[in-house]
Amino acid sequence: MADEFGVLLDTVETIQMLAELETILPLDEMDFDVRMFGDARITAPQPPDIFAHARRAETLAMEASHARSLTANFYPDLLPKTHELVIEGGQTQEAIVSAAAFDAIISQPGAAEIARELLESGKMTIYRYDGEVPIGFALFDEIAVIFPYDEQMREYALIETENETIRSWVEAQMDGYQEQATLITPAALPE
Repeated sequence: MADEFGVLLDTVETIQMLAELETILPLDEMDFDVRMFGDARITAPQPPDIFAHARRAETLAMEASHARSLTANFYPDLLPKTHELVIEGGQTQEAIVSAAAFDAIISQPGAAEIARELLESGKMTIYRYDGEVPIGFALFDEIAVIFPYDEQMREYALIETENETIRSWVEAQMDGYQEQATLITPAALPE
């Protein structure tokens, strides 16, 4: 009975957090009932741990054998960590990156060289998307992740689930962005 009550409390907590996120989630684009998030784990930045959601994303990425992502943001340590996961760890990755984030990443000292090595490994694919990316997504093996952005385009939380309907929706969203993005080749990178 105590275990069942704990599950119920977790579900209520998830629903309460989703209600807070309702204003920044693309509910009109979601072709499923939001109650499917009932098993979701939501990690949000809260003092004193304002990077809880980023650390959770890093943990999911490190545990995955394949990662696929769509992002509008740039993180300074992204390429070195990706290098470690792909080149040293054997992970395969596919990244769809907004033009602004891609340009910011690739302009960093040594970034083009790291990106070139990743692309030449055959285990990494990068796409540059020229439009707006109003929400981030990722697939870490069977786990679907949604990163709602706030008004300043900062990740507001991390929502993760293994629900197959939501996972399929996330995959379809990323497919749509990828179809409109430009595949980056090693030759397209600056010297």
